[in-house]
Amino acid sequence: RYGEKMEAPGGFDTYFGAMPLGVWGHAGMMDNVDTLLNLNVPAGWHVGERPVKDLFHDTGCGPWSQDDANPDFCGFCLRGLNIPQERKRLIPVGAFPIYDSKGNVQITNAPMTINPFFLPSKEKETIIDAGTRITHNVTSIDIVPGSAGEQQYLIGDSGNVENRQRICKGKESIVYKFDTSDAIGAGLEARIKGEGFKFEVSPDGKRWYQRLDTWDDKIGSQALDLSFLTGCREELLEIMSINSENDSKYLVENKKSSVQRGYSRYVEKDGELIYKLPLPDAAECHLEIMAGNSYKIQYSSDGKSWHDGVDSSQTNGGTDAAWITMLDVSDCMKDKHTVYLRFTDGGSSSLFNGRGAFLQKISVYGTLNSGKVYVKISNTDKRNTFILNGLTFKTWTD
Repeated sequence: RYGEKMEAPGGFDTYFGAMPLGVWGHAGMMDNVDTLLNLNVPAGWHVGERPVKDLFHDTGCGPWSQDDANPDFCGFCLRGLNIPQERKRLIPVGAFPIYDSKGNVQITNAPMTINPFFLPSKEKETIIDAGTRITHNVTSIDIVPGSAGEQQYLIGDSGNVENRQRICKGKESIVYKFDTSDAIGAGLEARIKGEGFKFEVSPDGKRWYQRLDTWDDKIGSQALDLSFLTGCREELLEIMSINSENDSKYLVENKKSSVQRGYSRYVEKDGELIYKLPLPDAAECHLEIMAGNSYKIQYSSDGKSWHDGVDSSQTNGGTDAAWITMLDVSDCMKDKHTVYLRFTDGGSSSLFNGRGAFLQKISVYGTLNSGKVYVKISNTDKRNTFILNGLTFKTWTD
């Protein structure tokens, strides 16, 4: 924008405005474009006080808009035209559809290339007849600080209440507990301000997952989607991560004494590692496994009956090259919510200069559903204060 040299392809600083600039620019909404180009507010946490207006240049309205903004612009233009349709087909992400010139759509569920972060969908497509709307039964709970209705959801009593506002200083926090036993989704909206505050959520009041860390000098709305705590698979949460620093906590068998080299644990011929992963309340579970050389991975819900998982034939890495692969073990969640993982040598070490199989990391992703949701609001620093003006918790069912 100002002729200065910038890193290519621009990174976050130029990318964060690509889509709105593209949509507005193509639509001729130049007032909006001009406002964003001249926005005099800090651009981001890693560029200090440098304002947005100093970071935009032509890539925001040019190359990026070709692949990012055109679909958005198409939808923007078609909105409200009420184009006649006998039915609509809602295709899930990961369906990998094929379209022909006549408009026929074939769902393949088969990607053109293996991508562990873009897995084939297990969902079915939804067909909606003309005039039909998808609706949900929504239950809304409004909480006013200091009211009698707040007490049935408040765990303990933190901070002071003044003028229907709950004020928490330093280490003080607020914890609410909600019932989600019949819900397929949940969301939270808080009216709050503070010098630095965070939201954490939990299925049991013990395991906490941070969802937001922000600040606001005026009472503003902060909204969170908590559906992963009702078993909704639209978001998979990282439940735990296992590596060379903490794997002894989960390792229940180490046959033929594996050797730890750097960040990896190696097993030689006929050796095996067995891990036990306790996953209480998990409704769905996927393992992201980083391993290499010739290996074989099996899984079990009881440590006795083993199912084939993944092996090194599905990757083509070189000697001592770690590759990421994904393994869906959700069927283990039906009974005991426990996953046993057996890692063994695959028997083809000759293809990797005689080096044995190695395991570097296991990341566990999934959804949780305990029938309860705990929400904790606290300051990010003991010098901070936040003020909660009110809170709305919503759940929905089919």
